[in-house]
Amino acid sequence: MAGGIRGIVRSYPELLGLVSSLICIVVFGFFLYVSPFLFTMIQQDIWDWFYEPAELLARPPLSRDVVVVGIDEKTVSALGGIPSVEAWRNTILDVAAHARVVAIDCGIGEGEDSSPVAHVPHNVVFPLFGESAKRENSHYVARSWRPMCLDNTKNPRALFGHTDLIVDEDGVVRALPVTVQVEDDRRLALSLVAAKIASPQSVYFEEGVNTRALILGERVVRLGNGGSFKPYFLSSGSFPYYSFSDVLAGKIELKRFDGKVVVAGLNYEGRGTHYLSPRQKAHPESGLFMQANAINSLLTGAVFAESSRDATLLVLVLLNLLMGYVFARTKVLQSTLLGATGAVLYFAGAMYLFSRHYLIDTVFIPLSLSVNFALTHLFLHGAEVVKRREVEEIFGKYLKPEIVEMLVKSPESALESLRGIKKNISILFCDIRGFTSFCETADSVEVVDILNEMFESVTAAIFSEEGTIDKFIGDSVMALFNAPQDQPDHADRAVRAAIKIVDITQEVGRRRGTNLTFGVGINTGEAVIGNIGSPQRLEYTAIGDSVNLASRLCAIAGPGEILISESTRAELLGRYHIEFAGEREVKGKRNRVRVYRVLGELQQ
Repeated sequence: MAGGIRGIVRSYPELLGLVSSLICIVVFGFFLYVSPFLFTMIQQDIWDWFYEPAELLARPPLSRDVVVVGIDEKTVSALGGIPSVEAWRNTILDVAAHARVVAIDCGIGEGEDSSPVAHVPHNVVFPLFGESAKRENSHYVARSWRPMCLDNTKNPRALFGHTDLIVDEDGVVRALPVTVQVEDDRRLALSLVAAKIASPQSVYFEEGVNTRALILGERVVRLGNGGSFKPYFLSSGSFPYYSFSDVLAGKIELKRFDGKVVVAGLNYEGRGTHYLSPRQKAHPESGLFMQANAINSLLTGAVFAESSRDATLLVLVLLNLLMGYVFARTKVLQSTLLGATGAVLYFAGAMYLFSRHYLIDTVFIPLSLSVNFALTHLFLHGAEVVKRREVEEIFGKYLKPEIVEMLVKSPESALESLRGIKKNISILFCDIRGFTSFCETADSVEVVDILNEMFESVTAAIFSEEGTIDKFIGDSVMALFNAPQDQPDHADRAVRAAIKIVDITQEVGRRRGTNLTFGVGINTGEAVIGNIGSPQRLEYTAIGDSVNLASRLCAIAGPGEILISESTRAELLGRYHIEFAGEREVKGKRNRVRVYRVLGELQQ
């Protein structure tokens, strides 16, 4: 079974890519819906980073109608403190007489004994703050309402909007709740009420049974996260700004507010109304500018729409399946270059969409693809190690270590040869002459000792010509040339190895005081090479008529004699002392075979 799995992996490496892809899809698909805190913060930080480069692609969305009037340090210094309720009220009403809309965001309460405004203009939106506002299920709810200034809750003509902001875990404000509910009373955001008054045909909130959306001209922004919306935050100083003290003192002509959307309120850090924004993380910014940004985004249509989790999951699945296949079919360097190019294009696309006020995932998909790359090549490396070990185990028995090392560098082609291929090779058989009679007179220890020494000499001779030892058969040896690695001069290698075998073994025989030597037969021709046998016992060998002829030539070779076939002689490239040994009858051959005797190699 293990062999079958290895075979499948060798034939279809993309299956490893599929396994890696499925792992990443399951793991990161789960994280996508669970949304761990760390991943969420990384995602928000990446989107925050997009602001500046995105503004190189598209001009920042800025309405010329939005202006800000703030009670700031200059006001506190000029008046010796926060302005009185009467001064604040009268000035705001004067501004409202010229402005299209006045949205009030402040924290100076009028007090219980303050008389209500006798006449409430239709274009002033008063602020409410939801105490302890938080998201429950699909809505933001609060414990109670707190009118913040110009208390007109008893006046049926008064317009109110909540001023709650959503502060993320890192302390940054990136979104505002569209609605906040206290018991049966639900209020729209101050910014949305102001924008609806300023542009009644273009801005409104639509709520269905299962969907909530902002309609901004031709854009439909579906809301998530409890019904919040994400405005586009402009950099500090984007809006025209007037100090309340200058307006109060008449230094600012009221006609400057003609047709404007005025956001008025506290811009005084000492009152604790400052927050961090995506564009201003180093220094807190007044909530007044948060509201100004929200109104500006609603009027310009620059509210971010965010891809749904289902859409993100679909893209994650498709990209992982595609890239898993690509990673499995390419080398590490190619995969790295393709992955890096894809990442650059993906983030460039995400940045472009950000400039069009659309947010797509930049964490789960890129991270899943990175892990997919690592897993795929880790699996491929493991499979490669298995292949290398398989090659070492199989060929280490037949080849010298240098050749095995060479094959290990290309295990695919080496293992391919094991499956059985037809190839033109040279086959060498050698057999010890006089071994039977020697065994009758020598003791068993001496027999084994001398046999091992002679086989060691034969092995050295074959390995010196980079041949493959097919098998040892009793006192015989079978060797192949041009298998498994290609050797254009395989006939010459076989003949040279045979000459060395005869010379070395004759020397061993003389030294050991015996007449033992080898007879050698060589034939060149086509044979089937590969792992042959049963699943329980496989053997790398060659079979075919050409192998049989080499064996027959060895059988008729005398002591120290090297016989080669006519086909081997025809393929020799070197110079040898060769003589015709006549036509011989060979078992299994209908016709007599022309045989040649090799006497030695001629000096070049």
